Amino acid sequence: MRVLYCTDTYPPQLNGVSVVTSLSVEGLSRRGWECAVVAPRYPEAGNAWGEQPTGAIGPIEVLSVPSVPLPRYPEVRLALPSPSSIHDLIKRFKPDLVHCATEFGVGRMGQIAAGRAGLPLVSSYHTDFARYAVAYGTPGSGERCRRTWAVFTAGAAGCLRRRPSPART
Repeated sequence: MRVLYCTDTYPPQLNGVSVVTSLSVEGLSRRGWECAVVAPRYPEAGNAWGEQPTGAIGPIEVLSVPSVPLPRYPEVRLALPSPSSIHDLIKRFKPDLVHCATEFGVGRMGQIAAGRAGLPLVSSYHTDFARYAVAYGTPGSGERCRRTWAVFTAGAAGCLRRRPSPART
């Protein structure tokens, strides 16, 4: 099985989503799955293509897309993915499934690309950004986050054409 992960956070950024996504990719690769990841480019990452995570079996392609620092929290990157870069990766990698681990730039572009390619999509929701925004005192951002999440979940529901169920071998 081939799975493409689309995430707005991935190592070297350390947080719950990046760690869970990285561990999922590593675990699946150890079980013989082929994985690719689209994630933000981090300044310390150097080159545009990431390295294979520790413990992985076989190459894991990481497409690092341009990003800028989040204002007031520069450790977090705002990814600026081009739809064509994700589309090109889908054409080349030929995933059986697209997993969107976040609901912003990369995750949303992954949803759109999966829908256009007719691929099954899995979305996961890890962080309640609306509550974070309110807690950090950003006026009006809680409602904006809720609207973004509503668009993301509607996009995920629109891609539910098939339910992948990998066979055990």
